[in-house]
Amino acid sequence: MSQQNPILPPFTGPTYTTLTAQPNWQGRLVLTPKRLRETVLYPMDFISLLAFADTIDQIAVEMAVDSGYDPAADNMISGPAMLNGSVVMQYITGGVLGVIYRLTYWVVTASDQILQLTGYLPVVPDVSSSPPEVPQLRWVNAFGQTVEWQNDNGSTVAWQNAQMMREGNG
Repeated sequence: MSQQNPILPPFTGPTYTTLTAQPNWQGRLVLTPKRLRETVLYPMDFISLLAFADTIDQIAVEMAVDSGYDPAADNMISGPAMLNGSVVMQYITGGVLGVIYRLTYWVVTASDQILQLTGYLPVVPDVSSSPPEVPQLRWVNAFGQTVEWQNDNGSTVAWQNAQMMREGNG
């Protein structure tokens, strides 16, 4: 049994306190954006919320939509949450492009406190190894002539020719 602190009143039972760390701009902890097709491990460290000598007994992670639409947001959680000391880790996968998710980590400590950390996770496009394909452009000028050009070295000449034809100089 632990020794009682003479300054504090005696402990009468479990207390349930929800604490949310929000150290970032306007009270939001914005996580590193996740690319659409990648699976990323997101850690949350509860060390600053734990009482002295307190430990984490139970962990849970929840995913919800903060901005946008995804009816299956909870499917982004991949596998069970993991605990390493005061750090809770969760693999996140998938998502919907452009949606901002609210990733909430819950812990129950050995002293029966319930603690929470929430981060906001945007999903961004994958990086392509090649430049995007530029479609061939086609239009019909005032004389009924079809003008075509592509985004290559000859595109400037084709554009100038098209402009001349449109102005009646071609």
